[in-house]
Amino acid sequence: MTKPKIHTVFSPDRPLDKEYAQPFIDAFGQSSVEEADYIFAAGGDGTTLYSLGLYLASTCIPVVSGTPPNSNSVGYRTDHGIYTPEDLEQRLIDPKLITLIPLEAEVTFSNGRKETVHAFNDVSVLRSSRHAACIDLTKIFKDKDDQSFRLKGDGMIISTGMGSTGLNRSHRGQTLDIDDKRIILNGMGIYDPERQSLFNPFGFRPTIESADTIFHAQFAYADKENGRPVRVDYDTGSFERDEDGIPVTSIKVKASSEKSVDIVKKKEEGLPIHPFPI
Repeated sequence: MTKPKIHTVFSPDRPLDKEYAQPFIDAFGQSSVEEADYIFAAGGDGTTLYSLGLYLASTCIPVVSGTPPNSNSVGYRTDHGIYTPEDLEQRLIDPKLITLIPLEAEVTFSNGRKETVHAFNDVSVLRSSRHAACIDLTKIFKDKDDQSFRLKGDGMIISTGMGSTGLNRSHRGQTLDIDDKRIILNGMGIYDPERQSLFNPFGFRPTIESADTIFHAQFAYADKENGRPVRVDYDTGSFERDEDGIPVTSIKVKASSEKSVDIVKKKEEGLPIHPFPI
């Protein structure tokens, strides 16, 4: 078997990751992203996310990830059985690939300027002042009636299956397998003004939506003086105001119809579907 061409990604400021990555670079060399057969993410889930971003900018190179044996990283989405170059070579014999479809978020500022970003984990909206966020949310379903309602509270999360173990899970959202294409809608401290109480003891009740659902969120009063500004976070960045101080006023989020990535399925893939009561 010919040795695969590998581009290894790691955090150079983390000694454990650097020490873990070096034997793989010694064994396989360090191919350029353009020439590599695989991108090897040597670290935790954050390194995997960064590597998936490299994939989007490359010519469709599959990503395989591993976590150092002595790491304290949880690494839900990384393979905890790749410790040596030989382990990696074995994993790449007839690997099973999972296609990931990122979320596509179109962010609109109050002056009408738009910016589009992609997220493999989630897109979240967080209040950025002492005032609760006021979000007018419309869910647009293919061949079904739209649903609109107001969310008032700390914010909301729109998550993929891959991202369901992150911020969504910490807010008691349902965990999905990495290859589940559905989208999770979750809330953070959402208040129900009609009943003068939280929807349930854990806040907004998370829902699992069809993969073709489009979410359009308008942020009421976000552009007003002493209003209700919000911050939009995604995998590798955030928006609150642009460089001219113009605030974000809305987002539109959907599964991307043009971009996808392949990731090598880890040996022990499979997660509990209900880690928390919902």
